[in-house]
Amino acid sequence: MNLLQVSLKRDRRHFCGGTIVSSTHIVTAAHCIVDRTFLEFTKVYVGDHDFSAPESTEVIFSVKDFKKHPNFNPNKPINYDIAIVMLDGNITFDERIQPVCLPNPDDIFEPGFLCVALGWGRLQENGILPKSLQEVSLPIIESQTCSSVMATLKGSLLLETVICAGFPDGGKDACQGDSGGPLVCRRVYGSWVLVGITSFGFGCAREWDNNAFIPTEKRGSPGIFTDVQKLLHWVFVNLDKDTTGQILPSARCSVKDGLLTGSNGNIVLPIEPQKYYKNNELCKWIVKVPRGMAILLNFTHFDVEPDFSCDLDYLAVYSEEGQLTGKFCGDVLPRPILVSYNTVLLAFFSDFQQYRTGFAVTYSAVDPHTYQESHCGSLAVHFNEGEIQSMNYPNNYVNFANCHWIIHAPKYFNIKLVFWSFDVEACTNCTYDSVKVFQDLAAEDEIGNFCGFSIPDSITSSSNIMVIKFNSDATENFKGFRGSFAFVATRSLFNIGTFWKASNQPHHNKEEMERFDAVCGISPIRPRFLFSKLLGGEEAITNSWPWHASVQFAGKHRCDGAIIADSWILTAASCVYPSKELIDLYLVVTGLHDLSRSEHDQRRSVKQIFVPSEFTQSSMDYNIALLRLTEPLQLNTFIRPVCLPENDIQPKPSSVCVITGWGLHGNGESKAAKLQQLEVPILLQGTCKAYYADRRGGITDRMFCAGFPSGKGDYSCTDQSGGPLVCQLDNSRAFSVLGIVNWGVNCKENHKPGVYTKVSLFNDWIRHLVNGSAKATEKPIVQLPNQYLRKNEGEQLNQTKEDTVYQESASSNESASSLNVYFATGCEDVVLLEPGEIRLDTKGEAYPTGFRCQWRIVAPKDQIIKLDLQQLHMPTDSKKCCNSLVIYEGVSSGKVLKAQLTADMVPCTVWSEGSALTVELSASAGDLQLGFRILYSFHDTK
Repeated sequence: MNLLQVSLKRDRRHFCGGTIVSSTHIVTAAHCIVDRTFLEFTKVYVGDHDFSAPESTEVIFSVKDFKKHPNFNPNKPINYDIAIVMLDGNITFDERIQPVCLPNPDDIFEPGFLCVALGWGRLQENGILPKSLQEVSLPIIESQTCSSVMATLKGSLLLETVICAGFPDGGKDACQGDSGGPLVCRRVYGSWVLVGITSFGFGCAREWDNNAFIPTEKRGSPGIFTDVQKLLHWVFVNLDKDTTGQILPSARCSVKDGLLTGSNGNIVLPIEPQKYYKNNELCKWIVKVPRGMAILLNFTHFDVEPDFSCDLDYLAVYSEEGQLTGKFCGDVLPRPILVSYNTVLLAFFSDFQQYRTGFAVTYSAVDPHTYQESHCGSLAVHFNEGEIQSMNYPNNYVNFANCHWIIHAPKYFNIKLVFWSFDVEACTNCTYDSVKVFQDLAAEDEIGNFCGFSIPDSITSSSNIMVIKFNSDATENFKGFRGSFAFVATRSLFNIGTFWKASNQPHHNKEEMERFDAVCGISPIRPRFLFSKLLGGEEAITNSWPWHASVQFAGKHRCDGAIIADSWILTAASCVYPSKELIDLYLVVTGLHDLSRSEHDQRRSVKQIFVPSEFTQSSMDYNIALLRLTEPLQLNTFIRPVCLPENDIQPKPSSVCVITGWGLHGNGESKAAKLQQLEVPILLQGTCKAYYADRRGGITDRMFCAGFPSGKGDYSCTDQSGGPLVCQLDNSRAFSVLGIVNWGVNCKENHKPGVYTKVSLFNDWIRHLVNGSAKATEKPIVQLPNQYLRKNEGEQLNQTKEDTVYQESASSNESASSLNVYFATGCEDVVLLEPGEIRLDTKGEAYPTGFRCQWRIVAPKDQIIKLDLQQLHMPTDSKKCCNSLVIYEGVSSGKVLKAQLTADMVPCTVWSEGSALTVELSASAGDLQLGFRILYSFHDTK
């Protein structure tokens, strides 16, 4: 972050902070300006970071004038606590010293959004003042929550112009000496915005979530900041002065704006003989063409102050319903914009610094059928992040829609599309109504085709172009869709060589690469949070969490895990315990981002499962497990281990850590196909226990809570078992796994935080196993009918009393499916978990050299399986010998032959003794008539 902060000093002693908003203006808190002596004795230090030594960037200014908000009352200092200080001189901006952006009226930073407070204030309540500038990340708090907390301190208060930020458990906060400094929030991919001014607070970093139960003198509060957005008009007025020093009444448009009607016309800013538009322009044109016509906008000139995110000066285009359809700045001529409504709003805004030659645009009414896109009330081309929605949304879309959006991201950025609502006529292959997504202008490289009534997973392009097409046919109209798109930085933005240089991990040759891979907890592909918020997961940068693993059962993702060594996966016991005996059906897949695609993944069967013997599913205590893989992973850029924490590590309350997993879907209802990430703060143990005081067993010493309280719930508690919670400890760049997702009780409804298993308490157990002290036998442990494990005679497990070990069989399943009806399409190994049908109906030419297929049927625990052989045609003459259909009890290499079926046995019934059967078909050569049909079902008893 640039040095946008200044220090206000008297007699060279810091007493308040401030923020640069122009070359001559500083914004600070009104309560920092006590009296007129402020003008005479105060100095403003710009470019100062460390007070202990002079710095080359440091410049000292005197105060020329100041202006406090007229509604500020020093006897009730919470509201309108804002002032503008005018410098006696001009700040020279460079790559280090820059002004902060003021918020736009439509900026939204929701509760849970992480912002940063800066200052030289005390490091703790009544503590020492630091020498160097400090910063702390704080989440925005709901205004209602803040008011409720303040009511426990000062009675009923009307918080008119404040915004609150902080952690309920305390631990992090602004403090004495930070007053007047900034609370800045970062727009999705762009600039820092001055959202608040440090104003007020009870104590520093105190707990405030349970104030009613805390003695009055020890109660705390969130940080109270002046809400700059609510006072934006006053700020603009007092930054806009003419040459005589007179404050102009308000921002205004220098040309005529307002309603424009007719079939065509033009908008020009500025009008000759002026060459440049003015600062603080605020212009709005409403263009209205005849009813039933669409509007086409064509730009003939465009030159507006450039900014990466168009937050300084910009022209915005809004649809008739107020939807932002485009936002433009710079000197690139925008492409024609087609808006299918007959009304469009154009708004131009300029700030208080820099100006350019403006723009000229013509508008004309066109027949809606003239252009392919004209049935949609949206912009044809986007150059900035925004939203899309089907026409008439949320009402039904129309027939024969043919909508087309083209999105251009900046160079080195990809485009992420997220759907928030989706109701489009369902059809196989989406041949009726559909939303198709491409990543090239020619619309040939398709990356998504959606219809139906389930919200699709987010989708990210691999280029900086995305084309979205929506088509509907002549019947069946529904609500349609609404979504948003954002720009995500690619790896090209990061110089990976430089990034790793500080770790002394060169990777120029094989030996150095092996050393590089030995480092834990550091990702070569840097993680990045697009939204920087504590509520609702978002898609992670591909392979940016290289230790995250998918633990799969019978070919389906069951839960998450973390790589801690090349042959070991850390996960939750609740993930593997229900089906622990069927170890050969487990598969660990690493290097994954998208569960539906294979790119850099490595697949390993599970050799052993270790679970503490104290674990019980009723209490979920000791909910931790280790999986030993059949062969080591090949560590690389996409697959790396996470660090284990130290034994005595205790995460500090309000420390922000990261949880990853495919169960962190933003809607909190279903798993996402692509890996999600979410930042969560650590809660005090007392707070955690209070949330679950009514739960049987409660919170034990082996558990802790993390999450952010909000009326919207905490989605880190969804069906997400086994996922790692990782933290950067003691300012380390490396991540350590402090927790494993354990469980949560109705988190979405009751707004309870996630509960995690505390990994550091199991360090000795983990290291004992990983370092080879517990070496299990290579002999398999077999499953008895009563479904308890029996150890073979003479077996030496050498396990600790804390361990329960489950050992793999000789073979393992690595590709499985679970549809109800199967057609043999080759030699395949299929696992069936639901009742259904197995059928082979094919021609011998498809398998001229014969084949062998296997279906493994697994019923729920304590149920048995019934097979009904309906059809079987299997000649056994001399030309076609050795064909067989065999049934085995069990599903592993220890399975037992149960029956060999022949054609003269049709129809017949076979019952299992346990909960697993294997159906195996083999043929020595092509057989034109070979076929069979078996129905299978699950039952409690025969």
